[in-house]
Amino acid sequence: MTKNSLWLFIAEIMPKSVISYVTKRIMLSENKYVKKAAKAFIFHMSKVDLTDAKEKNYHNYDGPMDLFLRDLDMSTRPIEKSDNILISPVDAKVAELGEITETGLIGVKGNQYPVSELVDCEANAREYIGGSYMVLWLQLKDYHFIHSPVTGDIRYARVIPGALLPVLPEALDKYPNLLSKNERVVTWVNNNVFGEVAVVKVGAASVGSIDTEYDPDLRTDGNSKLTRTETYDNLRVEKGAKLANFRLGSTVVLLLKEGKIKPSVSVGEDVLLGQSLYISE
Repeated sequence: MTKNSLWLFIAEIMPKSVISYVTKRIMLSENKYVKKAAKAFIFHMSKVDLTDAKEKNYHNYDGPMDLFLRDLDMSTRPIEKSDNILISPVDAKVAELGEITETGLIGVKGNQYPVSELVDCEANAREYIGGSYMVLWLQLKDYHFIHSPVTGDIRYARVIPGALLPVLPEALDKYPNLLSKNERVVTWVNNNVFGEVAVVKVGAASVGSIDTEYDPDLRTDGNSKLTRTETYDNLRVEKGAKLANFRLGSTVVLLLKEGKIKPSVSVGEDVLLGQSLYISE
């Protein structure tokens, strides 16, 4: 049994409320012994590599959250500056990519997801028909900040409540519409070349917290049952700037409007923050 299969098995046999409660208590504990044990478990089980981190000494990290939200030596993540390149917002694996169908669907592991459910708005979803999508899966070992894939203006953002099911390749096979069931935060960044890029951040099992960098009051908390949309004026973000962070590894879905663009990566490829994902022709 693989580590991912083990996590999925545990998630299936235990009540979700119990998993969430126990995981939160452990991961967010201020008890020094709990933090030390949780940090060691995450570090060794996930094979966290600190080579590219600013702080390379494992013992200088206070707890598991410090590992997830470690600062990178950004010289190891050069940002593609060209205006016609959309960059990876994360360190991740490309789980899926393709075109959004005429009926507004994206395909992930054989399942069809309505974009309207993913962003929780039919009108928003219609704007992406004929466009492109890419699913980026973060693992526990990965750096957990999400950066802006383009330079532009954040016009609006949406917090969508939902479940906290495990977002693993095996789970994507097993649970239809998983990505639109979990809690998520959508940020729309309007760019002169790629148009309005939707950056959909999907919460993971148990801890599930997503915090935004551009609005300290916009975050998921696992308790609210109401969708919340915020609009902004003149909120500029540069390509490569921090947008948000995950408390536990999860998934980012990029939605792009129809245009003359082509992907520069393939499904199954590991990508790093700052490298090219799409080129505008």
